[in-house]
Amino acid sequence: MYVNVREDAAAARRLLRKDGVVVFDDFRTEHTIGTANAVWETIVNDDLHPICASERKMYATWGDPEPYQRELMERLAESGEFRADLHTIVREERVIRVVTNKAKKAAAAPAAAPAKTGATPVPAKAGASVPIKQFLNKVANKVQRLTA
Repeated sequence: MYVNVREDAAAARRLLRKDGVVVFDDFRTEHTIGTANAVWETIVNDDLHPICASERKMYATWGDPEPYQRELMERLAESGEFRADLHTIVREERVIRVVTNKAKKAAAAPAAAPAKTGATPVPAKAGASVPIKQFLNKVANKVQRLTA
């Protein structure tokens, strides 16, 4: 709900280091319409800087987003599993939109039928890209260590 996300954003700002990263879940889903509104309001009014957005998440910081974005773009270019579009938004803020490369994903899809409860996770091959959430967390942790 909108009010909960605004409260969570205010708490995150108080608790995080300046270069810390806050992740807003369900940022673009229809059942949480207030989340996007609260996040954009925080960006516009409370000096939050977006780093990137995936299908459902927004990653942002009250510090400088550029080190995160630079490293993320480099890693995404190497992975081949994702593509990144750089967008300029409100207040000339830049945000990376991370999208799964569907052609690569389809080529790597297993031939086995999904389990009764839904698709079974496929173990990653050696050297394969990690899921976007883990990938972004690793990038955020690495950049935080570099800027600490």
